[in-house]
Amino acid sequence: MTKEELAKLTVKDVIRMDAFKVELEKQLDLEQDNQTKEVKRAATMGCRLKRTPLDSLRDKGVFNAERMADLFESVLNKSLLGFGANERQYIHNLGMLAFARVMTKLQKEAEPEEKNEE
Repeated sequence: MTKEELAKLTVKDVIRMDAFKVELEKQLDLEQDNQTKEVKRAATMGCRLKRTPLDSLRDKGVFNAERMADLFESVLNKSLLGFGANERQYIHNLGMLAFARVMTKLQKEAEPEEKNEE
């Protein structure tokens, strides 16, 4: 992908890329791993963790890359209904992390092409 093509990409185009879903899946796995560690740590201290947006999204059956990508797009369009403010913010944060990683990769891929042309 050239820098010109990269400049023409819309956010929607990036969200629909397979690379975005791959990065989002990695982030979702990290989130679940971190929560599992925190639950174990709290249990060893005799405590319990409060429910988080991750718990409610998992309960709703939407904590997977395909569904979260759709939800992220809806959050950006401000058209997501049926989710609380904390859930919307959580979806937005996860989506932005994945989006930033994909854009970084796309920019790195575009740079070598420019160097080869010189």
